[in-house]
Amino acid sequence: LESSLKEFALRNHVKNYEIDAYTDIDPTHGIIHYAEHNKADLIFVGTDFYRGLLERLWHRKTQVAEEVATHTAIPVISYHL
Repeated sequence: LESSLKEFALRNHVKNYEIDAYTDIDPTHGIIHYAEHNKADLIFVGTDFYRGLLERLWHRKTQVAEEVATHTAIPVISYHL
């Protein structure tokens, strides 16, 4: 994933960025808590990133990008991987 993000940044001339890992109870909470902790002005998240195994087993198709956007006041940009 890190190499694809670096490739995306290079291809789109993104200059000032960081790639970091953060662990939380699920991806949605992790992204929001990380952004709040680091006082982010913007959240940039992929749209093909589903929550996890339990949600897949129960056929929930809620995307993390959608969940993040509806649970934070920080602006969210989503992109298709």
